[in-house]
Amino acid sequence: MKLPPQAFRVLQMLLENPGQLITRDEFHRALWSPDTFVDFDQGLNNAIKKIRDVLNDSAESPRYIETLPKLGYRFVGSIDASIDLSGNGIPRSAAPNVENQSDAILKPVHGGPQSDSGFLADLPEKIPGPRIFRFSLSKAVRHFRLLALWVLALAVVAGFAVRYRVVWFRPSRVPLDWVPITTLPGSENSPTFAPDSEQIAFDYENGGEWSIYIKRIDDDKMIRLTEPGDPSSCPSWSPDGKLIAYLKGSSGPGLRLRSGVFLMSPSGGERRRLVDLQNVSCHVGWSPDSKTLVYGPAWSASEPPGLFLVDVGNPVPRRILTSPPHSVDVSPAFSHDGSKIAFARNTSLGVLDLYVVASSGGDPRRVTQINANLGGPVWTTDDQRIIFWAGSGWAAALYSVSVNGGTPERLPLGGHTIGQSAISPDGRRLVYSDVLFDPNIWRIDLSKKDGRPAQVIASTRFEAGPDISPDGGNVAFLSDRDGTQGIWTCRGNCSNPQRLELRSADGSVFPVRPNLPRWSPSGDRIAFDALDGGHRQIFVVGADGGTVTQLTSGEFENQAPTWSADGAWIYYGSERTGRYEVFKTSLSTRETRQVTHTGGYFGQESPDGKLIYFDKPDESMATWTYVKPGLYVMPKDGGRERLVIPEATWLWRVTVKGVYFTGDDARHPVMKLFNVATGKVEVLALLDKPAWGGPGGIAISPDGQFFLYTQIDNEGRDLMLVKNGAW
Repeated sequence: MKLPPQAFRVLQMLLENPGQLITRDEFHRALWSPDTFVDFDQGLNNAIKKIRDVLNDSAESPRYIETLPKLGYRFVGSIDASIDLSGNGIPRSAAPNVENQSDAILKPVHGGPQSDSGFLADLPEKIPGPRIFRFSLSKAVRHFRLLALWVLALAVVAGFAVRYRVVWFRPSRVPLDWVPITTLPGSENSPTFAPDSEQIAFDYENGGEWSIYIKRIDDDKMIRLTEPGDPSSCPSWSPDGKLIAYLKGSSGPGLRLRSGVFLMSPSGGERRRLVDLQNVSCHVGWSPDSKTLVYGPAWSASEPPGLFLVDVGNPVPRRILTSPPHSVDVSPAFSHDGSKIAFARNTSLGVLDLYVVASSGGDPRRVTQINANLGGPVWTTDDQRIIFWAGSGWAAALYSVSVNGGTPERLPLGGHTIGQSAISPDGRRLVYSDVLFDPNIWRIDLSKKDGRPAQVIASTRFEAGPDISPDGGNVAFLSDRDGTQGIWTCRGNCSNPQRLELRSADGSVFPVRPNLPRWSPSGDRIAFDALDGGHRQIFVVGADGGTVTQLTSGEFENQAPTWSADGAWIYYGSERTGRYEVFKTSLSTRETRQVTHTGGYFGQESPDGKLIYFDKPDESMATWTYVKPGLYVMPKDGGRERLVIPEATWLWRVTVKGVYFTGDDARHPVMKLFNVATGKVEVLALLDKPAWGGPGGIAISPDGQFFLYTQIDNEGRDLMLVKNGAW
């Protein structure tokens, strides 16, 4: 029975330790050491899945391999090494050379369900013919085969690295110890140290408004610096200790639009505006002499993308430091000697890498090659390394990389998702944000007037973006419950969801971070967008998974697919013209047509195939987009567009009954239905919390009896202090 090399090694480790827990870290060190890549979790999960497929095993009712959630795996079957497989009738215990001919039969755990095929259920005492599984070999043969296996495994993994442009990560060998220093309800984020290394400033949100606080490391007392009604975030303490730079603007639990750079004293005294902008990335960085700030206008229509330097004493004129093509530079940080600035360059939705540029100007130098979601660069005190967070989907960790580039090292710190960090000026302390973010999928029965929301798809990880199949019997959704973001499907009450396996034509696991699954009208295919070469492209796969078909390509973004009513075309948002417009591509001929010409992002064809409904992008965004309020409609093949639902954002779906969308009614989140024929809006249901998610992030059953949506059930951040280490 065939197994890929890495899955074979995982099985071998389990068999060598029957009944014992083997942790994920132990698999990590044994099979992926000394290096690993960011999708180690997915690699291990895929290996376990392949083993279970071969052995006809189940995670829910394990006969051989038991999952211990968040810990690892153990072999719970039995190994019977007394059965002769050679057909010579000699029991293993009587064999003259036990080591040379010893074999093993795997038996399921006692009382477990039997295989439908009967392969292991009714195994005879003697099996003539080929040997099924060699359990031990002579030392020479064993060493040779083990060496060959390692060479093959390394070649396979190296091939994966080349194919997906994956960078190898080495786990840090420094044993670190961390403790919480804030544990408030809500979110504490964006820590920054005072020059004395004993105090930190940070922003805090609980109930919708961000404010800035300071506290001593060894004291629970917090002092608020900004006033209620003055939303403020992303503080940065000047090296001389006299000022704190921070950002202002509208704020809430979700998006924070920061309207400018402000300065205030750490005692909360006089405040003044330094730079007036539509939106600024978090954070701004101080030069070592506290005379200059560097900032990046994020997705701003009033400023070109890039990094800007501004004199604190004379804010005008400002100097442009970088001018990225078709990308945005964010989160800049000065080195301690002031000669360099590290920053993250954003080229696509959730695709960034670290760069370094001389503070005097010049061409930026790329430091990492991971094309991942990352940010928050912080210099170590010797200016030789940069600490940053990076991750896949909604899981992230802290890494360290040489300023000259090379292999980033993962810091062994706790937390499913780690955010912004800060290093104390004396280099003895590191503080980071430990993130809790738990969205789940909920259902409301629209056939009942008092239908209440009920949770239907949930885990302690990320669940979002539901879509219901045309027959109403299946749901596709996004999840990172197994460690990496993927598309999952389930039937009925979704008690047993399965990850959809996505493969490229050569059989390798592909693509990266799939998003927004959408069923075809026939229910036999699923469209989605995913990363390929640093940009999001449109893909199609069968409803049961397998080999994917790539529909778009190019050095620009293609996102948020939907199907035409006849299943012949796929609509999507693309910024190939320089701004987002709705395009469509034929599945059979690959013909591509531009649908909108005055801006468009998420588009959906009407059930009768005559109209196209769409929303418009916010022009202040660059490499990705939010949408402006307002839903538009126009003839499918061109014509005059008109606004039909002014308050709609991007959580809407078109059905034969009309347009379902979410909104607020007297500040309470609701589900509404726009009747296309009458133009009237009807409130259908009250939601416990606002719906959340990407374009079209709600799903309506074909009969209109229920709908699914995503809400954030638990969200927060705590600040953690690393007590040991040298930074």
